[in-house]
Amino acid sequence: MQKWFSLSLAVALLAGCATLGSPGPAPFQPAGTYDFTADVMGDLVTGTIRIEGAPGDYRAVLTSTMAPGEARARSVRVEDQTITIHLDMDSPMGFVPVQLEYTVDDDRFTGTWSAMGDWGTFRGQRRQAT
Repeated sequence: MQKWFSLSLAVALLAGCATLGSPGPAPFQPAGTYDFTADVMGDLVTGTIRIEGAPGDYRAVLTSTMAPGEARARSVRVEDQTITIHLDMDSPMGFVPVQLEYTVDDDRFTGTWSAMGDWGTFRGQRRQAT
């Protein structure tokens, strides 16, 4: 009886290990600093997006050659590997609502920006952690 129990336990453990398989890819972690280049109505704009926080509580700050200072995000949403950021950029016309949406593939990304009925594309790369 004891041999049968030991053999059954060993078979069950082996079967359990076989069904586990290899672990899938690690979940996407959006936190980091992203350098970007955008075409904004014919002008080349460069800047950075810095994302901090944890799932459900991400925060972002954007700096660019287009506007002085930092623009803090009103909201940051992460779904799979797509990041959507809503912020208000300072401009000569006052604060302008801007939406950025980009998808990260490895450390590179492409996406779109939209503001006041205009839109365009931007692309860049996440900086390597130091």
